[in-house]
Amino acid sequence: MKPETRVAHVLPVYSESGVNLLGGAERYVVNLTGELARQCQLTLFTFGPRRLEENLDGVRHVVLPALGGPVDNPFPRSLFLELRRFDLVHAHQLRTAVTSELAMACRAMRVPLVATDLGGGGRSLMYRLGLHRWVERFLMISHFSLGLLPASASAASSPTRASTTSSKPRAPTFRW
Repeated sequence: MKPETRVAHVLPVYSESGVNLLGGAERYVVNLTGELARQCQLTLFTFGPRRLEENLDGVRHVVLPALGGPVDNPFPRSLFLELRRFDLVHAHQLRTAVTSELAMACRAMRVPLVATDLGGGGRSLMYRLGLHRWVERFLMISHFSLGLLPASASAASSPTRASTTSSKPRAPTFRW
């Protein structure tokens, strides 16, 4: 990736301050963004009661206002207009209100959206409205999570739209 490439990573978790490290998925995203920030202009977006900008171990971290909701599936107040300045948006957690709204916003703004399902989420309109059709690529961390995608988004129906970071079904190896 070129250093001038602007990438937004969106982690749909709610916290009163900082990043809510609920579990492995959130830690995975924080570690991933820390590594990727060396290769591009990267901003990590999470959600909270008010807008906040901070430096999180060398990563620009922006907290966008949310109406609350479950801590792992907040309902954003923002319409993501500031995402227009990014070349790519990467959503973590596919089945969330945030990612559903992102799919619509990125489509309207013509900004490519990629998604990684890390096993979390809750109520969303992603599958009910077929919003997954507007996700440019799916980057799944396991063959199990790849199997959770609808047939219209899975590697079986479109090998170029969905892939895993693992090379073998039983012994995943991760590429960065």
